[in-house]
Amino acid sequence: MTRLRDESGFTLTEVLVAMTLMLVVLTATLTTLDSFVGTNQRNVTSNDLRETARSGIDTLAKELRNAAAPGQQTPPVERAGPFELVFDTVDPQGAGGGLNSARVHRVRYCLDQSNPKTGRLWRQVETWVGLRPALPTANACPHNSYGSQREVSEGVVNHAIERNGVNPPIFTYDTADLTQLTSIGAELLVDTDIDRVPSESTLNTTVRLRNRNRAPVAVFTPTPQAGGHVLLNAGASSDPEGQTLKYSWTCDGLPCPSYVTGPVVDYQVPTTGSHSFAVKVEDPGGLTSTSSTQTVVVQ
Repeated sequence: MTRLRDESGFTLTEVLVAMTLMLVVLTATLTTLDSFVGTNQRNVTSNDLRETARSGIDTLAKELRNAAAPGQQTPPVERAGPFELVFDTVDPQGAGGGLNSARVHRVRYCLDQSNPKTGRLWRQVETWVGLRPALPTANACPHNSYGSQREVSEGVVNHAIERNGVNPPIFTYDTADLTQLTSIGAELLVDTDIDRVPSESTLNTTVRLRNRNRAPVAVFTPTPQAGGHVLLNAGASSDPEGQTLKYSWTCDGLPCPSYVTGPVVDYQVPTTGSHSFAVKVEDPGGLTSTSSTQTVVVQ
């Protein structure tokens, strides 16, 4: 005899178990999805922070490469600190004109350190058409003494971490003498996940100030010759940019006769005996250097 199949359906217990399993699966799925969405959002935020900082570094490098014009007497870098940099740059299409026909403007990069965990790097700009304004005595970052400003990067943690017992500077320089400064480095340590475990991303650049006019170097050698002559040779004097130099000689503390000019001179002294000489060299930008005085005995 054939046994009929039970068609009474699922019991309540079986339905509850099935619903429980479905709820567990749904919860796990939603948790995974939420984790994925959160991770993806953090990655997007991290990439945005990194790209913003990279863009800021690129802008800084471009402006430093245009650091103001060859031959100017004012050093293009006016303030050079570990977390602040103020310099002149040229923008032919920017604001200016009038007495500022070269369209030089002052740029300030500074770190807002008000948040101990994450800082903001700001770029501020000052332009003028009349006389060059004095450097603002700005300490706060940003500071309203500048005409315009924008945030370059957030999440900067140079001031919040330590390396060998010190906070890593954003800006580094090849010399502390602003008149001789030729190279500037910038390094941003950006925390790309500020809501979780710190994870610094490093972005850096080094820029050589290609338009920086540096002072020449004056050196010479006096060589006594027969017949009361002395050969003054300043051929070893040099200009860092390779520009042509002008030579001005001093004989016994006074300007030499007008024919005593150029890098190499055969000079006849008015009387034999001990005589002192020095040379000053000048580049096309007006920067000068004077040698030490040397004394020789001429027969």
